[in-house]
This record gives sequence, C-alpha cells and structure tokens, in this order.
Amino acid sequence: MRLTIIVSLLTSVTALESQLTGFLHPKNTTTSGLFYWLHPAVHEASDPATTPLVVWLQGGPGASSLLGALFENGPFNLVEGGPLVQNETANPHAWNDKANLVFIDQPFGTGYSYGLEDDLVTSMEEMAKLLNLALVELAETHPEYAGGIDRPLWLTGESYAGKYVPFLATEIMAQNDELSKRLQLGGLCIGDGWTEPATIVSTYPAFAYSHGLVDDMQRQAMEANVTLFNKAMDAGDYETATDIEHGIEHFVSDVAGTNAYDVRRFGDYDFSAAAAWLARNDVSKALGVEGLPTWNLASDKVSAALHADVVLPASQLVAPLLKDHGLRVLFYNGMFDLDCNIMGTLEWMHAAVPELAAAERKTWFAQTESPEGAPAGYAKTVGSFTQLTLTGAGHMVPMDVPAVALAMINKVMEGSEFGREEEE
Repeated sequence: MRLTIIVSLLTSVTALESQLTGFLHPKNTTTSGLFYWLHPAVHEASDPATTPLVVWLQGGPGASSLLGALFENGPFNLVEGGPLVQNETANPHAWNDKANLVFIDQPFGTGYSYGLEDDLVTSMEEMAKLLNLALVELAETHPEYAGGIDRPLWLTGESYAGKYVPFLATEIMAQNDELSKRLQLGGLCIGDGWTEPATIVSTYPAFAYSHGLVDDMQRQAMEANVTLFNKAMDAGDYETATDIEHGIEHFVSDVAGTNAYDVRRFGDYDFSAAAAWLARNDVSKALGVEGLPTWNLASDKVSAALHADVVLPASQLVAPLLKDHGLRVLFYNGMFDLDCNIMGTLEWMHAAVPELAAAERKTWFAQTESPEGAPAGYAKTVGSFTQLTLTGAGHMVPMDVPAVALAMINKVMEGSEFGREEEE
C-alpha cells in the first residue's frame, strides 16, 4: 500500500504551504519502500505545467537525504550544533524557489526507507534501476508536481551522489521514455562529487600539505599509503582499498584536528538536532512516519553493503552523457573540502572532458549578500558542461553559502552561463 499524504506542516514556516510525503515501491512489494519528501515550488511566477523537478540525493553511502532537507537546501532549517529539539526556521534560500524539490532516502535502509536484508543494493547499476523505477512511480503518483512531458528533470546531490547521479542518468537515458525526454530538458548538478575516487585519493597528500595540515614527513607517510591503495586497486581488492582510503582521510583529521569535509573546521559536525526534531510527535505525524522504525542519519548496513563499491568510479559515464545525450551537467566544489577535493576533481575532469583544461576560467559574482567585491566562484564551461569552484564553502555548499547555492541552481536551470554578467 502506497502511503501518500498532503499536509500543511508547521505553520510558523510561511515559505512552505504544502508538502507531500510517502513511500515508493520500485520492487512492487510493501516489504520495501523508498521515502520521499516533496516540496512544491513557491515562486508566484512558476508555471505548474513546466516547473522543473529537482531531485536531491545525499551521499554516504547510506546518508539520509533529510540531512540536506534540514540543514542545506530545504524550505526550512535546523541549526547545526543547536538545541536537541530545535524549532525550525524558514530558509529563504531553499531550492524550491523556482522548482518542485524532492528529497529521496535511498538505497533501501537509508533514513526512513526500509527493506529486507536482500533489498540492500551492492552496486550502482542495481541502485540506478531501482531509483529509475521509483521516479517513474513518483511522476505517476504526483503528475502535477513530478510528471508531464514538458517538465525538466534535474538530478542533484552531493558527495556519493557523484556516483548515484551519473549512474541514474545513464539508466534513465537508456529507457528512451518520458523520463529520459524530461532529463534532456534538465540535466545534472553534482556537488563535491565522489565521482573518481582513485584520482581524488591520489591528491590527498598534496591537498593536505598545501593547506598546512601536514608537514613533509606526514605527507610522505600519506603518499606511502596512497601507494598501498593503488596496489589494492590494481589487485581488485576493493574492500581493502576502501579501508586504506578511510585511513588516509582519518590520518589528516587525527594529526591536524581538522574536519576532512571542511579544513577550516575543527571537530565533527553536530546534526543531532535532526533526530530529536524528527522524533517529535507532531513532526512524525505530519511526515506520515508514525509507527515506523526510528530515522537514521547514516545507515551502517547500507554502507557495508556498498563497501567494495566505494572506490569504484562513475567518471566513465560523464562523457557519454555529454556527447551521446547532450545533457547539461554542472559539477561544483567547495574549495575547502578535502574529502572530495577540487584538485582530484579537476584532474579526472580534464581526462573525461579534455577541452576543459584550455577553457577560459571566468569569475562569477553572484547577486547575494557576499562581501562587496568578493567572487562567489570560478567557472569553466565547455559546451553543456560546467565546472564551478565556490569560495567560502567546504563539502556542504548549500549549508555554507546558501544564497550562492540558490543563485547557482537557479542559474543552471535557466541555462545561463556563469561569469561577470552581473557587472555588465
């Protein structure tokens, strides 16, 4: 039985008039379900028939997309590190400004999504097939928000979504159906993507050293572990390679005390307010999750099932999505992220899209409350592909620079280039 509700949630949030939540069942059984939370567009000029649908996927693997909904780009925010039962506040920079925005907990076992042990996915191909079916069901369930041939589809997300999104897009385009036609009207928008793990890992020592996080001897120790990582990769021992990668990353945190997701930050993120807020009776009732297992921020079971997948790439899918299907693609990075750093990202991008290396780099001055004269980022564009480096941000760009992130997603949906157009 599909659970779908339309409610007015938390009247203190004026930006959020209504929402839809429920479960999608791509396996055609109620023993498994993917939780979704859909927020209709609030911009008064949005045409209901052609308003884009933005799908947001969190990383992990196994991290709930409600992390993004509650701390990054949803219609209201909780405060990171705030009181355990934090009252929500309106987010003026939510991504449902000019688009319908849906957060999906996936794969099975993530967040509020549920399933049996056999439902845990072990590959990106399996994930993509199931999520494609889920999006088809979402369009059939809510055609006024998620369906319609003239409605552009944007697949977005961060971190492990750097693998989720290219594999999902490839699966969608293979179907040559309404969903694929809608994706051609939209495109992909990936933040700090874990898209080419081996290349990114190889840049950890240089990135850490250049930011003063390690000294020369510590850099050499990291490089020695990168060599071990590469040997494990060459041997096809991907689980060992994943363990080594985690070790290199944690080494930097241990010796420098800094957070790998934002090297300006010391100590861990504190998202504990989310679990407490979601456990409130009024919230769980509004979301239609009463009586379900407790929400989890990050699922160990999902992560374990994809342990060997962690170090496998998705970069090989980018060029075909550009050349064979003509999709619009934006990859953006916060410049202070070590985990999915800009050095490794640029390296694999230059291999996937060789023209990018020689492309003109433009400075983007977004119309936001950024300090006067401060650029929002630096962009390179080749055809329908854009690479954007954002100042003032780490791994979680919409949380770090929310106004810039909203300007970014609106600009890419409009199809306009990133540059100095605001000064003309």
